[in-house]
This record gives sequence, C-alpha cells and structure tokens, in this order.
Amino acid sequence: MQKKPTYNLETFVNEDFVKIVITGEVTKDDIYELTNEVSEIVKLNNTKKLLCDIRAVKGRLGYTDTYLYITNLSSVFYNINIVFVDIPENAKLQSFLQSVARQTGINVKWCTDPDDAISWLKSLSS
Repeated sequence: MQKKPTYNLETFVNEDFVKIVITGEVTKDDIYELTNEVSEIVKLNNTKKLLCDIRAVKGRLGYTDTYLYITNLSSVFYNINIVFVDIPENAKLQSFLQSVARQTGINVKWCTDPDDAISWLKSLSS
C-alpha cells in the first residue's frame, strides 16, 4: 500500500513564468514523487521559468540528501531557470542547494521575498 503524500501543490501560470506553491510536509520519501509532479507541470506548460514557493513546507532534506537529490534531477530542470522562495531560517541549506545546482548546470536562485524572485525571473531572457 502506497503512502499518500502529505504535501499539496498549487500551480499558477502566467505569460512570464509558472509559480508552484508547495505546502504541507515533504519527507525524504516524498521528494522524488514531488519532483516528478513539478517536472510534469514544467513540461505541460512548456515553461523556461519556474518559481517554487516553499515557505509553508514543513521539513527539509539534510545536506547529504540535498546533494544526492540535486545531482540526480531530471534533465528537464537543466533547461529552465528556477527560483525558490523560502524562509530566512533555511538560508544555509538553500545556499548549499543553490551552489550544488549551479555546479551541476542548473540555474537556481534562492530568495526570501517573492517580489525579488519575480523580478529575477522577469530579468532573464526567455
């Protein structure tokens, strides 16, 4: 029997980017299913710019799991610009995630202000 995820995704699409708001609890076991859902949203909308608002997510991966997760992402994430909006308390982990992602060729930015995230995405050419 498969465990039902304890997170929720809300998707908002506009002409500039796709915004996904993730709420609830994301566990190590859920992260790959969640990533597959996000990947499908990216493909379905043919977007090159993605904003993920994770401020309301309970739980984070540790450094080792974050590294393994980022280095095994689907190729769809190598062709888009991604910005995460998160709470300041997660700055160290998000800085690590951003660094690992960029080393693997994924363009990722981390912000605490949604307006900064949107400005960054809009500043990028399509």
